[in-house]
Amino acid sequence: MILLFLLTTLTREIIAADSHHIDASIALDSTGNSYILVFKGFQSLHTGYLHLYYKNNGNWLVDTIESNNVVYEGDLVISRDGCVWCSYTLHCDTISYFIVAHRDSIGWIKDTVGIRTSNQAASFWGSMITTDSSGVPHITYIAWATFDPEKQVVYHTFLKDSIWQKEIVDSCYNASPIGSTMDIDTQNHIHMSYFLINPSGVKLMYTQKIESNWYYTIIDSMYYPPYSAASIKINPVSDFPSVVYQHTDPYELLYKYYNGTSWITDVVHPLSIINSEKALDFDSLGNPRLSCDTPTGSCIAYKDSLGWHEIPFPPLPPPLNDYYAGGLRVGPHGTIHTVARAVDWNTFYNEIHYIYGTIEPGIEEDERLKVKGERLNLMVWPNAVRDNAQIQCAIPERQRISLNLYDIVGRKVKTITEGTVDTGVYSYRLDSSDLGSGVYFVILEGERESKREKILIVR
Repeated sequence: MILLFLLTTLTREIIAADSHHIDASIALDSTGNSYILVFKGFQSLHTGYLHLYYKNNGNWLVDTIESNNVVYEGDLVISRDGCVWCSYTLHCDTISYFIVAHRDSIGWIKDTVGIRTSNQAASFWGSMITTDSSGVPHITYIAWATFDPEKQVVYHTFLKDSIWQKEIVDSCYNASPIGSTMDIDTQNHIHMSYFLINPSGVKLMYTQKIESNWYYTIIDSMYYPPYSAASIKINPVSDFPSVVYQHTDPYELLYKYYNGTSWITDVVHPLSIINSEKALDFDSLGNPRLSCDTPTGSCIAYKDSLGWHEIPFPPLPPPLNDYYAGGLRVGPHGTIHTVARAVDWNTFYNEIHYIYGTIEPGIEEDERLKVKGERLNLMVWPNAVRDNAQIQCAIPERQRISLNLYDIVGRKVKTITEGTVDTGVYSYRLDSSDLGSGVYFVILEGERESKREKILIVR
């Protein structure tokens, strides 16, 4: 399969390196600058650190949040006003603390949101943090206890009047320590997804908070628990949620999106996983991008009108031999920013890599329209258009055709082409720069039949 791209180069930078386990999370500010939170926690040595990396004039700067403490993975976000928020678990002797920290002009301010002791055999897992339109931070995390089923609790926590409000979203026999995932739509409604594990099987839950009420939906069920996280994200075009996760019956990476009435399922890739609650994001046209690990290596997967495609991460230099794809965010100009852990399994040496680039796919060579049988065929891409769309028409016999654009109420707004054409495949460019946002239809009319394709124009 041959793919055509305007740009496929992904650039890699080394952020941190260590001989012990390290991991990272990524966030972008409003202008698309990357911030990377790097965790190192080595419990047997009772030491570790938490560092924030960010660029200034092209150079990476480092800010230390924690040092000489055992720190477990968490998350970070940059609010619209530029405030840096992060969440993480701090383990001190027999006590685990769930911490939310933010940086102001004088340094880091840290709040303890949760505490668990060793007699609960517990800790905090899978936190994810985001902010609403007012810059208020919201966090979801799981308080997980090995020997106490009553303590498997999914929390939503947010800051109100300088006080952290904590509410139980769900509890069960075993809430997966993989974590819960959250996003907020334009109406400031909370959307969450998480796995609930019971003796009878596993359920992928979706819940939405409207005013003070939570509304729950089971969007998938399976017998075996997954090996990786789920990731939820609100599509900026539709304002509806989408979730990517690993299904285990059979093993495959699935993408589910809500269309306003029901959940639709896509298979992204068989035998693949995601490793981060922030693996999924969208560009400004509503096209999904995600970071995942496949049997052939780590990659960025994206969807266009022809389906799902993959761009592999840059090759690893020796002695590094494996990637763990992490979180992914899409910048305001469509640039993809992702973070990954690179490993040398012979020495357990680790590096945190920052990978970025712009992917603008064209059409696949072996999936271009072909003349088949005696029917017209029509293809339009991308499925959400800002300025220009590409159109292909397959004409099975010489005939007179017309290709027009209509608005949602059926008025013709533009003639793309018309006339008599021979058998073949024809390509046209639709300039939509003079049209308003909304749903339109491209209609190809021949002498005996017609074809119609819907497109969404976004401003």
